[in-house]
Amino acid sequence: MGGLQKMKKIFILLLLITILPLMAEENIKKIYGNERNTIYVNIFPLAIGQINAHYERLLDDKISVMLGLAAANRFLDISPNENWSIFTTFYKIGVGIYPSGRYGETLRGVYLMPSYTLIKINAKYKPESKSTSEDSYFIGLDIGYKRILKKGFLVDLSVGMGYKSEVVIKVEDKKLDELDKRVGITHIGLQIGYAW
Repeated sequence: MGGLQKMKKIFILLLLITILPLMAEENIKKIYGNERNTIYVNIFPLAIGQINAHYERLLDDKISVMLGLAAANRFLDISPNENWSIFTTFYKIGVGIYPSGRYGETLRGVYLMPSYTLIKINAKYKPESKSTSEDSYFIGLDIGYKRILKKGFLVDLSVGMGYKSEVVIKVEDKKLDELDKRVGITHIGLQIGYAW
């Protein structure tokens, strides 16, 4: 009979060792949330006609991956005019690093996000109906602060710094514009979105 009592005690102890951490995990999720995905837009570019959307997926407590897509009928300082039409698409990928990431507080707080943005510029010289396609890119580092409010509402402030490659937009001998390579601010962001 003593062996059976000992087995019961061991079984109860193992059960408690298994269940208590799970209960604690559930309480942490209730307090902090357990968001692993976000979708958001940067509202500043919307003011100049650039539509954009970003998706970020948490890989572990401190690391995420982000994919972004944006489109505009301009490129930086280059705007369409009576002779030229322009359409630009931005494809961005980044890795989010959350230094203070702790279980249950993921995708929150200060972050660093090294990123690469491929830029596809399509321009058309209207008088001759000739088109060109040029590529450019940004290599940058975003620094920001993300806050997830109740019910998953997300607010994110960020600034990006980096390098932009040179680009010349022309069709044969007709040149729209040219931008030299440069280092500096690549974006200022006020992002709003949803986390789940």
